[in-house]
Amino acid sequence: LGQVVIAPKARTQARQQLASSIPRVAMPGSRFIILALVALNVVDPAAAGALRGQDKTQDPLRLPALLDQFETVLGSELRQSAASRVEHIAAALSGTFASLPKNQRGAVSAASARYAVHRYFVQRHGWQIKGLALQGEAWSANSPALAFGGSVSGEFRDLFAERVGTHGLDLHELAVLAATLEDMIHGEVVGSVTSAYRLFRKPVEKNLNQSEAKQVLDFYLANYYFGVNITSLLPEQEAGRSVRVFAPPQALQNFLRQVQDEVAPGLTSFALNDITRIVEAVSERYGQRFMETQTCEAIRSRLIQLEEANGTGRVKLVDFYESDNSQDAFSLTEHPEFLKSVGALDTSDPSVPRVIIPNYLNIQSNCRNPASAFYAICCMDMCEDLMDHLESEIRDPFARLEQILELVSALPSASVSAPRTLPAALVRKLEEVASHHNGFVPLHSRLFAQWMHFAYPRECNYPHISGTTLNMTAKEWAAATGLSETFSKADVSNYLESLPPASKSALASAAASGAEDESQSLCSAMWTPDEELIDADAWMAAHAERQAVEGCLALQNILRGAAMIAAAASLLAILKGQMSFVLVGFKAMQDGVHVTAQGVFSDGKAVKIV
Repeated sequence: LGQVVIAPKARTQARQQLASSIPRVAMPGSRFIILALVALNVVDPAAAGALRGQDKTQDPLRLPALLDQFETVLGSELRQSAASRVEHIAAALSGTFASLPKNQRGAVSAASARYAVHRYFVQRHGWQIKGLALQGEAWSANSPALAFGGSVSGEFRDLFAERVGTHGLDLHELAVLAATLEDMIHGEVVGSVTSAYRLFRKPVEKNLNQSEAKQVLDFYLANYYFGVNITSLLPEQEAGRSVRVFAPPQALQNFLRQVQDEVAPGLTSFALNDITRIVEAVSERYGQRFMETQTCEAIRSRLIQLEEANGTGRVKLVDFYESDNSQDAFSLTEHPEFLKSVGALDTSDPSVPRVIIPNYLNIQSNCRNPASAFYAICCMDMCEDLMDHLESEIRDPFARLEQILELVSALPSASVSAPRTLPAALVRKLEEVASHHNGFVPLHSRLFAQWMHFAYPRECNYPHISGTTLNMTAKEWAAATGLSETFSKADVSNYLESLPPASKSALASAAASGAEDESQSLCSAMWTPDEELIDADAWMAAHAERQAVEGCLALQNILRGAAMIAAAASLLAILKGQMSFVLVGFKAMQDGVHVTAQGVFSDGKAVKIV
C-alpha cells in the first residue's frame, strides 16, 4: 500500500476539519465515539474537548438572561448597577468555577453555586451571607435562592430555585447572582444613609459641608459597629423621643477617615451620592481592613502563643481558660459544651480536650452583625487563599496525587514556609484519599478539606461531618440549652476534675509518637474516613468521563506502540534482505564472480542476465 506523509501542521488542520464535520449528536454514545477517535489518533484531545462541548444539551426552555429576570423584580437601576460589575466578578469566580463539576450545559449545580458564591463573599469581604453560609448541614441542603431572604417574593424565590435546580448556573450567571446580591446589600446602605439624613433633618438633595458629612458618617458607622438598624430609629424620633447618638471608637474613626480619603480625596462638599460611596466602601472593607486587624488578629495571635506544640493548630482547653484576660477586647470563656457543639473542640482524647484554632476563629460568636438582613461579618478564612491557588493551578474538579503534593509542597502560608518536604504520615493520608476515589483527589470534598487542615493546621478548618455541628452564637446556644454562655474559674476547675483519666490507647499513642512529630499523631487521632462531596452526582459523572478519556489515551499509546513495533519489524526485514544481497556479492567477488543489477558475470562472460 502507498503511504502519504502529512506534515504535523497539515495533520492538525485535517483533524480540526474532521472534528467540525461531525454533526452534533445528543445521544450518550456520542461521547464514546469521540473517545474512540482520540484513541485511534484521528482526533487529538483538544479537538475532542471541542466535540464534548458540542455534546452539551441546549436549554430546552431557551432560558431568558438572568439579569432580565432579576430586573422584573428588583428594577432597572439595580440591573444596570449589577451589570457593570459582572465581568469583574466572573474573573474572581473563574478559578473556583473551573474546579467544580459541570452538567451537560456547562453549568454548576445549586449546591456548587451556593458554595462558589459563598466563597466569593468570604474572600472579598469576610461576609457570611445568610442562606449561603452553612448552618452545619450539607451544601446541597438548601438552594442559593435563600440568600435573597425576604427582599423578593416567595414566588420569585421558588422560580429561581427551580431554574438553578433544573439547569444550574454557568459562570456568567453565577457572577450575575453575586453582583445582584451585592447590589441588594448596597441598597440597604442607601436606606440607612437616607434615614441618617432624616434623623439629622438634612434634605437629601442638599450638599453637606465637612462637619455635617462627618456627623452623618460617624453616626452611620457607630450604628453599623453596634449592630443598630438606623431605619428603625425613625419611629422613635417621629414619636418625639430623643435618639441616642453613639460615638464610634477612635480606631473606627481612623479607619473611616482612611476610607474616605481613598474614595473621596480632598472633597469639601458632599452630595448624597458621595456619602453613599464612602459608606459602601466602609461596609465592603470593614471585615478585611478593620475587624481582621483589630479583633481577629489579636485572637489568632493569642491562640498561637498558647498552641500546645508548634504548628499543631490546637490549644489545650485548660490553657485556653487560664489565659483569659479581662483587659483584652475579647474573652476566652465559652462553655466547653458550646465549643463542642460548634465544632471548635477536639475531643479525640477525652482526657485532654483541645481548642482547634481555625475552627474557633470562625465561630459565629466572633462575627459581627451590622443589622443587615443579608450578612454577618466574620474573621477572614485564611484557607481561602490556599484553596484559590490550588483551584487556579488545577482548574479541574480533581487532580492526581502527585500534582497536589507538588503544589502543596511549594505553597507557603502565614505559618508554613515553603518549599517543604511533607511528613510521610500526611502523604499516606492523601494516598488514602486518592485510593478512595480510584486514583483521583476531588478538590471540593470533606476528605481533601480534612487533609488540608492537617497540611495547614492554623489556617484551614477541620471539616466535621454535616449534621454534627451547629452554627450559632454562644448567646443563641445558651438560650436554646438553658446553660450558661461562659465558664467561671470555679466552673473550669470542676470541669477539669470531671474529665476522664488518659486512656491506655491515648497513652500508647503518645508514646508511639516519639518517632513522629505532633502533627502526625494528631493526624492519626482526628482523621476519619467519612467522605462528603459538594455535588456527588456531577463529580461522579466527571470522574467517569476522565477515567474513560485516560483509558482511551492509554489505548492510543498501545496502538502507537504496536505501529512502531510493526514498522521496526518491517525495517528489520528490509535490512536483512539488503544485508543478504551484500554478503552474496562480497562472496562472489572473492570467487571472481561479479554481481550487478544487469546480471552475474564470471571472467567477463555473462552467466545470468537479469
